[in-house]
Amino acid sequence: INTVKKTGAIQDCSVWLFFTSDRVASFDCSYHNPLRQHAELVGDRGSINIRQFVIPNEKKCSYTIHYSTLNTYDTTEHIENKQFQNAIQEVDMIKRMTRIAITNKTEQFWPSVSLMTEKILDACRRSINKDGALVEFVRGQLWFEMSTK
Repeated sequence: INTVKKTGAIQDCSVWLFFTSDRVASFDCSYHNPLRQHAELVGDRGSINIRQFVIPNEKKCSYTIHYSTLNTYDTTEHIENKQFQNAIQEVDMIKRMTRIAITNKTEQFWPSVSLMTEKILDACRRSINKDGALVEFVRGQLWFEMSTK
């Protein structure tokens, strides 16, 4: 679901991602709702809710894990709230980038996450261009060629 201005710029976007093994993720963002950034990851064993994950505007950041026991004799719900105080994303990013530059030791995690993020955003773009139709997310569907370096 998305709203596009006359200029062609996307103003709102709500996304559902369906993965194998009954895993689902969703996120939405909007220029019409002040700094609304919420992500929810759902799997067969529980869910994780993350608020303000792009531009946190709170002194305390947190995420919540929900899982439950669901059988005939027990339907107990467990909720864990994890909080971080004074974890300013920009400061932590600069510290990590400085450490990488000084030690000259890269971390494979970040290039992998960056590429996966680009693939997901590209799938969102392709869906938006098809009026919100489901699109398949498979290897090789990026709109640019990956560097082999």
